[in-house]
Amino acid sequence: MIGFVGSTIPELRMLTELALEYGQPFNDVLYGIPICRSKLPVIETLRNKMVDVDANIHVLVDSLDHIDFLESSSETKWSVFIKFDTGYHRAGVTCDDQGVLIAARVIKSTNLSFKGLYSHW
Repeated sequence: MIGFVGSTIPELRMLTELALEYGQPFNDVLYGIPICRSKLPVIETLRNKMVDVDANIHVLVDSLDHIDFLESSSETKWSVFIKFDTGYHRAGVTCDDQGVLIAARVIKSTNLSFKGLYSHW
């Protein structure tokens, strides 16, 4: 499957419009910045528009705080990538006990669906 990464809300809006018009390959979109609470409502609105065309917007997490507010944010499941710092030190959770703890929380969550890992190397 081909997917897209959008790093801004305007990019997500554009990719949502393309998914609604064309479907594949625009139906698998990752918001490529670790999620913050203030962006969640607009991302959820865009994601809900895409449901009818079997499309999804995934979000990145790299802290337990992200998991906490995603789990309490809505009734629907969030599709989640975990952002790992694999040596570039740009962003992401470290590849140690903290990373394992975050991965375990995502996997065990009933409101999150683990999609994969994301890193810059």
